[in-house]
Amino acid sequence: ATADMPADLDMADAQAIGALIGRTLDQMKLRNTAIIMSVPRGQAVLKPLVLPPVASTSELAAMVQYQAEKELAFRPDEAVVDFTLESHYGTGQTSGQESEGENVLVAAVRRPVVEYYQAIALAAGTKLLRLGLRPYANMRCMEAYARHEMQARLALVDITADEAEIDVIESGVLTFSRSAVLKAPAPGEADEAVVREAVAAVASEVARSLQSYL
Repeated sequence: ATADMPADLDMADAQAIGALIGRTLDQMKLRNTAIIMSVPRGQAVLKPLVLPPVASTSELAAMVQYQAEKELAFRPDEAVVDFTLESHYGTGQTSGQESEGENVLVAAVRRPVVEYYQAIALAAGTKLLRLGLRPYANMRCMEAYARHEMQARLALVDITADEAEIDVIESGVLTFSRSAVLKAPAPGEADEAVVREAVAAVASEVARSLQSYL
């Protein structure tokens, strides 16, 4: 099911967005269902690391937290940090690394961003079950609708009103993700020249991203 976003809806207003979600859940008879939301790529810091092998997950988590404190551009107490045990961005490609340590992708999101989504869930009258990253949500959609293509190398471009996300998926793994800030004209509200300019901007960012990936 989908719900149209009112043209005058302020995306920074968690209360208004939560109210819209709450009404939609009511219409779908899903009021008591917990929800999952996704953070845009531009609001998350992704950092691939290769860490020494450890005996337990708790030790690895402590190591990730320690390393993230040195890698982040902001204070660790300003962020929520999580990680996944997968090889990304070529971290598993160097000879010998696989046997010497753990390939980890660390994700960090500033606390105000997390609190924004928590406020949306509260205003919707539901529980925030999990907060994920939009590039991974896009990859799951690809798995659902193009499963037979997932072993190939795919580029996925997600265009919203104010940004474009360019993701590369290879052999079922998210191997590259980048956000580009741009303004997409609303349907029916722009002349042909504005539309052509917006299309050219998206094409340029996609080309730049693929060159960076290669």
